[in-house]
Formats: sequence, C-alpha cells, structure tokens
Amino acid sequence: MKKIFCDDGSTFVKLAYADEQKKLVTKITETSFLAGNWNFAFGQNIYNYEIEGKRYSFNDGINNASETTTVNYQYSDENLLSVHG
Repeated sequence: MKKIFCDDGSTFVKLAYADEQKKLVTKITETSFLAGNWNFAFGQNIYNYEIEGKRYSFNDGINNASETTTVNYQYSDENLLSVHG
C-alpha cells in the first residue's frame, strides 16, 4: 500500500510519497481557482470542474483567483478541488 501525505495549505497543496525505489516524490500545486466561470483560454493548463451546479476553473494563469488564506476557503468546495482535482 502506498502512503501519500497531503498538506492542503492556503496557497499551495503539497503531496509527498515514496516511489517503488523508495525515493521521495513531491508535488506542489498552486491553489489558483476561479469560482463562477469556466475558463477556455488557449495555451495554458486548464481544468474546469462542476460541483452541485457551481462551476470552478483552475489554470496556471489565473490572476484573479479566489482568496485562499481565509477559514472559509479551508472548508470550501474550491479547497476540496485543490486536493482531489
């Protein structure tokens, strides 16, 4: 069984696990979600999600992303997406 460690921080989600050779692998993802609209820009890593009819967009170039340093964010659908997306 692979153990994966996750820190769903307020500005980045950090994952860590050991691969088959027991080498540490880490992944860091910026929590740059935009609630309410889907993004269809070209040339960027874009991921669009929908939870219970509410739309969220994630990509590398969002400059007006949702505020992620509040308690409300920590319990929001956007935080859920940042971990499971």
